[in-house]
Amino acid sequence: MTDEPDQESEVKVYVPPRETLAPAFAENNIPVFFGCDDNFFNHAITVIASIMEHASPANNYDFVIVQDGVPREKMALAVRWLRAFPNASLRFVDIVVKVAMADGKS
Repeated sequence: MTDEPDQESEVKVYVPPRETLAPAFAENNIPVFFGCDDNFFNHAITVIASIMEHASPANNYDFVIVQDGVPREKMALAVRWLRAFPNASLRFVDIVVKVAMADGKS
């Protein structure tokens, strides 16, 4: 048995329009969106780290990554790291499913 949290329970991948992506915070919500695949995921997380290093504690940062093919393990690691910031949220949208739904394939 491992002390690592279950990655499936840590990572929520939204599939709009079946699921609504409402603001993560009720007040002072600043949405920040990225689009990337596994090749650019580390770069997106680096930008998020820089933003949070200089973030105002008066604001809440709602990070959303519209992704394609990012491994759940990487997403879970990023979610765990961002827990150090109570004024930040990190969520994921699966763009492949969204595009397939728009094309009528799902």
